[in-house]
Amino acid sequence: INSGRAIDVVEIDAASNRGIDDIRNLKEIVATAPGLFKQKIFIIDEAHMLTKEAFNALLKTLEEPPPYVILILATTEAEKIPATISSRTQQFYFKRVSVDKIIGKLKDIAGTEKIRISAEALELIAASAEGSFRDAESLLDQLHSFGSEEIKLEDVEITLGKVGFDKLSQIAGFLLENNLDRSLETLSDIEDHGFNLAQFTKDLIQYLRRTAVLKYNPEMNEAFKGELMNEHLEKLVAHARIFKDGHVNLIKTLINAYSQMRYSEFPIIPLEVALVESLKNTNKH
Repeated sequence: INSGRAIDVVEIDAASNRGIDDIRNLKEIVATAPGLFKQKIFIIDEAHMLTKEAFNALLKTLEEPPPYVILILATTEAEKIPATISSRTQQFYFKRVSVDKIIGKLKDIAGTEKIRISAEALELIAASAEGSFRDAESLLDQLHSFGSEEIKLEDVEITLGKVGFDKLSQIAGFLLENNLDRSLETLSDIEDHGFNLAQFTKDLIQYLRRTAVLKYNPEMNEAFKGELMNEHLEKLVAHARIFKDGHVNLIKTLINAYSQMRYSEFPIIPLEVALVESLKNTNKH
C-alpha cells in the first residue's frame, strides 16, 4: 500500500476526474471482486470537486455498496458535499497537527536523509504547512532538491515568498506601538526583497488576530500552543499586552487592503494606505 502497488487500493483525484463518465468507470471497477485483499478501498480525493451529475451517479453505490467495498471521500471543504451524499456516510474530522510534532517529524526525515537544515528554516516550514504533515514533507523535499549544502531560513522565505516569524513580529510590534515610520520602512524592505505582499498581509492579519484574541481571552494561550513555537507564543503574549481597542480597526483595514491588493498591479499601495490610515486614526485617539 505504501509503495502504491496495491491493486485493491484505488485513489482517484476528483479535481481532474470529476465528471459523470469518471464515476461510471468507478462503478464498473467497484463491481469487480478484490484480487489480493479481503476488501477493496476507493479513495476519492478532493471529493467536493465532483460535479452534481457525478454525485448523483455515485449515490446508488453509496446506498448499496458491495460488501467488500469501502468508499472514502476525502475533502477539505465538507460543506460543499451535497446533503444526499453526506447523510449516507460516516464523517471523521481530522485535527491539524501541532507545529512541534511537524518539526519533530521533519527532524527525523532530515536525519535519515542526511539533510542539513537550520532550526529557523524548520520552524517556517512547519508553520507554513498549517497542520499538514504532507505539505511540510513536500516543501522539505522541494528545498532539498535545490542542492544547497544547508537549507536556511532565507531559502524557505524565497521559496514560499513569505517572511519568517521574526520579521512578521517586528512589523506587528511597530504597528502596535503606532510607529508609522518604522512600519513603512520595514514594509519597504519586505517589498525590496521580493516577498509576496498579499501573502505577507494575510500572515500579518493572522498574527494580529491571535494578538487580539490573547488580549481579550488570555486562556486561548493553551489553544495556540499547538500552532506556534513557545518563543513565538511569548512574543504574541507580549504584544497582546500593548494591544488597544483601536487596533481592532487596524485588522479591519488590513482585511480590506488584502482584498484590494490581490487584484492590483501595485499591491503595495493598498497596504501602505491601510497602515497610514490606521495609525493616523489610532494616534488621534
